[in-house]
Order: sequence, then C-alpha cells, then structure tokens
Amino acid sequence: MIHFSHAQSVCRVHKINRSIDINGKANDEVWKDIPSVKGFTQNFPTDSAKAKFDTEVKMCYDNKNIYVLAYMHDTTKKDYVIQSYKRDFSIKNTDAFIVSISPLNDKINGFSFGTSPVGAQREGLIALSGAGGVTTAWDNKWFCETSRDANGWYAEYKIPFKTLRFKKGSNNWGINFARFDLKNNENSTWVKVPLNFNLSHLGFLGEMHFDEPVKKSGANLVFIPYVTGGASFNYQKAPNPKINNLASAGFDAKLGVTSSLNLDLTVNPDFSQVEVDDQVVNLDRFELFFPEKRQFFIENSDLFDAFGFSKIRPFFSRRIGLYKGENIPIISAARLSGSINKNWRIGFMDMVTNQQNDLNLPTQNYVVFALQRRVFDRSNIGLIAVAKQSFKKGQSIKKQSNTLIGADYNIYSKNNKWQGKIFYHHTFNTKANIDANANATWLQYNTSRINISWNHEYVGKLYNAEVGFVPRIGYFRLEPYVAYTHYPKSKKLFSMVGNVYYSQYWSMFTKQSTDRLNRLTYTLNFKSSAVFAVSVSDVQTRLINTFNISGKNKFNIAAGNYFYRFASMNFSSNFRKKIYGSLSVNYGSYYERYRLGYGASIGFRFQPYGTISFSADRNELLKKDQNIHLTLLGSRLDLTFSRNVFFSNLLQYNTQQNLFNINTRLQWRFKPMSDLYIVYTDIYDAMLNKRVRAFQIKLTYWFNL
Repeated sequence: MIHFSHAQSVCRVHKINRSIDINGKANDEVWKDIPSVKGFTQNFPTDSAKAKFDTEVKMCYDNKNIYVLAYMHDTTKKDYVIQSYKRDFSIKNTDAFIVSISPLNDKINGFSFGTSPVGAQREGLIALSGAGGVTTAWDNKWFCETSRDANGWYAEYKIPFKTLRFKKGSNNWGINFARFDLKNNENSTWVKVPLNFNLSHLGFLGEMHFDEPVKKSGANLVFIPYVTGGASFNYQKAPNPKINNLASAGFDAKLGVTSSLNLDLTVNPDFSQVEVDDQVVNLDRFELFFPEKRQFFIENSDLFDAFGFSKIRPFFSRRIGLYKGENIPIISAARLSGSINKNWRIGFMDMVTNQQNDLNLPTQNYVVFALQRRVFDRSNIGLIAVAKQSFKKGQSIKKQSNTLIGADYNIYSKNNKWQGKIFYHHTFNTKANIDANANATWLQYNTSRINISWNHEYVGKLYNAEVGFVPRIGYFRLEPYVAYTHYPKSKKLFSMVGNVYYSQYWSMFTKQSTDRLNRLTYTLNFKSSAVFAVSVSDVQTRLINTFNISGKNKFNIAAGNYFYRFASMNFSSNFRKKIYGSLSVNYGSYYERYRLGYGASIGFRFQPYGTISFSADRNELLKKDQNIHLTLLGSRLDLTFSRNVFFSNLLQYNTQQNLFNINTRLQWRFKPMSDLYIVYTDIYDAMLNKRVRAFQIKLTYWFNL
C-alpha cells in the first residue's frame, strides 16, 4: 500500500506480514492492494516532458526484505536493446530499470539495483552523490526475476535488508527510480533529474517512509571460503621454465557490526578471478592509472580512495598486493567501514603482505584510517591517515616507513549547481618534512548549458605518498575549463558543445614551465547516441631528462623545451545498433617528430548472448631515417550462456610493451554469490616467444551464518 504525492515525491511503504515468492510477474495477491507510483519525467532527449512510455512501480517490505515490482509500458514492436545476460552490464548499452536507494537519506551515498528485460542483474555503490556514476565492482546478494508481454515488461526485486547499510530504527529513506529505454531512445525518472546529470545522481531523490521504524534483521555474518589450484610457468627463466604451484585456500568474512557499519576480514585472499587490465599505448612520460577491481577493496572504497584528485591520491589500494605487475601475497587484512549515523562515516584498514625475496621486498604492514563528517546539506569534511612500515623477522626496519595525514573538504551545493574540493595532505618519513605537502582547490559551476571550473594544484618537492598514486612531484598547476552547450531544434542533433581547456605545470625545482596544454574542442551529440568531436591542441613540454618513447633505448628524446601542435577527430556510432564502432585520427607535431595516430573499433551484439569487439590503434612517430611505429590490437569476446554462466576472452597485442597476452575466464554462478572460476592466461613477447603461462581453478562459496 503506497500513498503517493507527486508534488512532494513522497511515498509511504506499508509492511506486509509474509514473504513474496518473486517470479517476475504481478500475480501475487499482495501486489493487488498496492497502488502504483507513476508519472515518470524524461531525462533524455529532454527533461521538460513526460515519458512517452510510462513506468509503474509498487513497493512493500517484511522483516527481512524490501520488494519492488515495476512495469515498463511499451507497445512498440522493435527489439529491446540487450547487451547480454552478463551481470553488471553497461547501463548505456542495455534497456534497464534501476532503483537508487540512499538508506541514510544523506544524498551522498547509496545503492543501485538494476535489471534488463531478460533478467540480467546489476548492483553497485553510489558515492560522492553519484557524480561519478555507479561502482558496479561491488557484489552482494539480492534477487530479481523479469517477464514480458505484448504491452511491456515486468521486473520484480527482493532486496534483503542485510545487503543494505542503514541506521536501525530509521523510517525515512531516499529513493528514485530510473528507466533506460534505449529501444525508444528515451530515459526517464520518477523524481525529475536534469539532463546534465546522470540518472543515479543522489541530489534528486524522493522520500520513502516505512510504516514502522526498520529493525536490524538478525545477525549479519557472511563467510566466503575459497580453494584454488593450478600452476604458472615462467619461460623467462631459461633454459627451463620456473614452475609455481598455485594451490591455495583462504577466506573472506563480512560481519555487520551494526546495520550500517561493516567489518571485512580476509586471510590469504586470492584475486585470480579478477579480469586483467585493458592495455593502452602510453605516450606520456608518467605512470598510468588503472582502477581497482578486487572485491575486498570495493565496498565503501570512496571513504579511502576519494581523497585528493585522480593524480594526487594519498591512498591507492593497488599499491597493496601488486608490485610491477607481480602479485604480492596478502597474508591477512581487516577493514571496518560504514556509517555511524547520518552525519558520520568511518573507515579503518590494516593489511600485511608477505616477504618476497625474489623481488627484494620485505614484509609490509599498511594501516589506513579515514573519518568523514557531513556538513550543510550534502558537503563533507574528511580526515585520512596512511602508514606503511617494513618488517624483517618481526622487527620494524628503520628508515623504511612512510606516513601521510590529510584533510579534504568536499563541496556539494543544495541546488546541485556547485561542486568542489579543497584539500591539504602532508607526508612524514625519515627525510626532512619541509615542502612535503600537497594541496589543491577545485570549484565547478554546472548547469544544463554552462560548465565552468577552476583548479589549482601544488605538490611539494619532498611529498612522498608511497601508498598513493602521485605520478609527479614538485610542481604547481593551474587548470581552468569553460564549456557551453546549445540544444538545437533538430530531429537528429541533441546538443552542440564547445569547450576551452587550459592546463599548465611549473616545476618547483627549476621554477620553469614544464607542461602547458591549450585545447579547443567542439562536439556534436546526436539523439541516436552517435558522437562526433574535433579538437586542436597547442602544447609545450620541457624535458628535464631523456624520455624514452617506445621501450627501446635507441628511441630517446633528448632533454629540452619543445613546442608542438596537433589536431584530432573522433567519431562513435549509434551504440544502440547491433553493429557499432568508432574511429579516431590525430595528426601534428610531437616533440622533434611528427605524429600520425589512427584507430578504429567495431563491436557486434548477438543479443542476449553476448558481444564481440575488435580494436586497433597505431601511432606513427615520424622523423627522417628514424620512424617509430607503435601498435595496439585488441579483441574481446563476452558470452553469457545463461544468467549464471559467463565466458570472456581477451586478446591484446602491444608493441610498445613488447607484449601479447591472452586471458580466458569461465565463471559458473552455481548458487547466489557462489562461483566456480576457470582462468587461463598466456603471455608472449611481440615476437610470440613464450613468457608466462598460467592455469587456475577457483571455487568460492557464500555462507550466510
């Protein structure tokens, strides 16, 4: 029984006295007595009209679960756009219904649960108000069924309270419903979301009032043991390959300390089921960032890794358990994270990695502490402390420690037009601590037509965040940005966006400009989802040291001050089609050379069973008698034989890294959140000489205790 007031976007959810056996239909007697929430508003192609095809939603709950029934009206005869049965499908490529829930109603953090017309599931975490979208690397137990008829499709959810993190005794949560109707080229939401925001943004929520305060649903303890077996062969140890036994066992455990605070424990974790990183050609002289994919680090990850900026991160979890592409065994780890109440969040992490003699790495202990306080409507202040200490035979090693302390102020205005960040971080080690800080100020004003941002950064010469991601130190940077969007009255064109971007770095060592980029970009966004963009760039780069482009010593660029310009063009086709692709071309000067870069990708969707894609990128760095050709080829096959059996195969060939790798993974989800993985990896050099080969089988089982 939901009573709905559209003016206030409030719904009352009444309690039921029995569970619902979900089947993706509206035939349970409970649903007949519950009125529908409806009247969805478009987000795309406009945010000023009602949805052409409305969506109706019903909700109720018992002592253990929240239930959702949605019906997506649709009388067109076209095919639904369905990527596959794959879990955590890409939301922009699939028709879907999404529920966004903020149990604390703080409009900062929440959960996302989605499904497609064939019942593929997608769950994720929403952090930082949803400005960065949804983190689908998070997995947890919930249930969903779907069905279709001549006038649309049904989605029925059962979400256990144990899956959510909420304050016991609360009865007022934030909620919104979204529908991605790619079939009819329309997106819509229950509570209106302006078209310049993503549909899961938590700045736009209705209120869900429970009939009674929500109670903690009993003990919340999850035990996830694993066993794995296999072997790896390192053929670089001539004349005979080095063989490593991959047999292992360990476990993860999740304990709900409170309904909103969770304790994660792990002993000898294994990450063999994690997909490998997509390779890229790096024409920059700094380290590239790759996102975290390991499940242990995902939940509440924003408490730890959202401090700083993307390239001034005081904490980066991939520094733990990984070193130069090698896995470093994590002996044990514990993490306490979550919300104390609506205004306070806390995180604490302690990890120990094993000694690796062949890499000359001692035992390492990592400790991270984070505290966040909500201020005003949605802004927050955060404190972080990170410590790393090396040990040998149980004794700490002098001069092998690193400590960081920092504070961030994250700004989110009540009207959603202003966003920003101010932070100061300081590192402490055995060296002098003068000029060992990093600080920045970023502020953005964003409406449907205007986007203006300002950023300054400073990283001291002795700033040393060993457990962070900071590709360069000893610099000052300015970075303004201005963009204007025009929405023409056109049947085909959605928007025209022009932007000007400026970035300049000054070295604190030499007091000179080291990098400057001026870029002008013009983008056409079509209603079909196709995109065409052109840009021109003016660049200055001062090399303090020799820079190697290709990984081969003979292709070095001498130190000096370089000025160069280039232009680029990018096009991506309508991804709602079963065949889709992209093209890119860039040409201009590059240091003392000329650079011609071009690339293409094409994908095929044979729904609902999967996709196959091919990509090719080539950079020709031209100079008389010394041309350099860098090639990156890739192919990805994703097959989903059902909602429980997934197969993926990734091929990558990279001449810059002198690498050709094959990664194949078969996953069978034989019970909810319980999996059997079979993983095969083959790594060659570019001449197809074997480097490493590995085969591994892993079994995990999810126990609710």
